Amino acid sequence: MDKLLEKIAVCVDKGKVNAQSPHYPEMKGQDGVDELILKALETGISGNTRFC
Repeated sequence: MDKLLEKIAVCVDKGKVNAQSPHYPEMKGQDGVDELILKALETGISGNTRFC
């Protein structure tokens, strides 16, 4: 779970909105915030979870 939250934080920081977002070549094709948030909610992470 912490790894998923970490990935979300990195995507937010870099502006990687979704998998189709062209930002940062090293992140090309990887999930962005949209996909990662859905995964987090599907795994039971509460919408009230804090990153800090």
